[in-house]
Amino acid sequence: MKACSGRDAIAHLLRPVNVERNLASCVAFRGWIQSKVESWWEHDPVFRQKRLVRNLTLEYSGELAAISYRLEKARKELDTSPQKEAITSLTRRLSSQQAAADGLAKFIADNAAEDDATSPTSAPPSKVASARSKLKEVRDTIPLLEKELRDTRLSVPQIQEVEEACAHLERFRQEIGLEEAVSTLKVMERALGQTLAKAGGSFEEASEGIVVHHILPKLRSHTAGCRTFLEVGSTPCVTSEQSLPISTRHCEELVVLRNVTLGMAAGEMDYVVVKCLDAGKLGKFKEELASGRLVGGHPQPRRRELAKYEPYAVEVLAVVEVKRNANDIAKSYEVHARNLAWLNGETREYDPVEFRTMQYASGHFDRAFVHTDAATGAIYVFSKASFSEFRGAAMLRRMHFITRDGKLTGMSSGTVRWLSHMLATSLQLAGIAEPETAGFKGVEVSEDDIAEALERLYGEACQRTRIGRWKNKSCAHARPYRLDSMQTRKVCF
Repeated sequence: MKACSGRDAIAHLLRPVNVERNLASCVAFRGWIQSKVESWWEHDPVFRQKRLVRNLTLEYSGELAAISYRLEKARKELDTSPQKEAITSLTRRLSSQQAAADGLAKFIADNAAEDDATSPTSAPPSKVASARSKLKEVRDTIPLLEKELRDTRLSVPQIQEVEEACAHLERFRQEIGLEEAVSTLKVMERALGQTLAKAGGSFEEASEGIVVHHILPKLRSHTAGCRTFLEVGSTPCVTSEQSLPISTRHCEELVVLRNVTLGMAAGEMDYVVVKCLDAGKLGKFKEELASGRLVGGHPQPRRRELAKYEPYAVEVLAVVEVKRNANDIAKSYEVHARNLAWLNGETREYDPVEFRTMQYASGHFDRAFVHTDAATGAIYVFSKASFSEFRGAAMLRRMHFITRDGKLTGMSSGTVRWLSHMLATSLQLAGIAEPETAGFKGVEVSEDDIAEALERLYGEACQRTRIGRWKNKSCAHARPYRLDSMQTRKVCF
């Protein structure tokens, strides 16, 4: 992968011929939409299939509405039926028993797989025997509950009406070809999602070379004290591992971790470059690791696995985000800025309600997180102190983006996919590229209707591309994003 970085990369992306201002006005937006629809119609099979589903639904809208009305009426009558509460209670009991059976079976299997039955991490034999007995009771109860639920349902006429209406709707959808069209669309969308995920993963893997050969050397120390370089214009002098004192080699090193989540409510960091500190700096974390209170990471470690490796307290030197589409950098920056504010404890920069999880019920990063590397099994302990170099404006010197060369439109790939979906499924917008399909069975779409729908679409597209503000209005302030003002070496492609 050929790479350039810093201000050269940013200047290349921002050259006038590479910037499209499709959201400058509604007129410019409509012209761009028309050209995109023609391209999607010609090259995108998913777009064409969505149009087919929309057209079939519209052509038989009267019949579908009548059957759907019957089904909705039957469901409302069932909701008011006196037997509804009994059916709901039986369904919940059955679901609870099935979940209990699954949990007990997993517990028994996990303890049966233990190499050493006397290990402190395995359950006592008496507890395993009790679980086996309980599992037998639960499995004997499940068929009885299933029979009781089945008999109760047969005694309720409203259920029969709902089932008949559902069957009628399904038969009609099959007769007009709608069911087959929807099934085909689901298969195509699943295949498209897998293709996009594979492409993103391949680009992320290919980007590892840039992290290792372009970013990591700038972070390596030039002294045994392991001081790092991130200032603009600094020239690190890389010292080979052999020339460092043995004590330094063993106690401190730089490691590149992939797909790090750290218990965040949303998002992950593609690459994180960390400096491993000596074991003595774990401090209070050692006791918590031994008790199993610090358990997290991906994959999820078990207590006996935590004992196999020497954990490392880490200091984060850089976070690297990989985006195939340069237009996705703006949104990615905002997400990472908020997540990094949460990780380093800048409480004014995020809303704790949005960060509440089972691991962090307070909504704050108030206890350390154990990350296990999926490739090596090594254990790394992250705390607020790990992100001390990401506070305030210093974050811009620590954040790196890797992307490909391409047109800058100001619209993320998610926004473009949303626009494609709206244009493929909206009746009012059908006439933009297919005037002959703008009306079915007396349903007419005028030019004014198209203009009004397009104006609403333009307004929402502009709203979706807004940057420089958190969703949470109570945050004290936001960090604005400007591609041309970022520090050097932060954008590579």
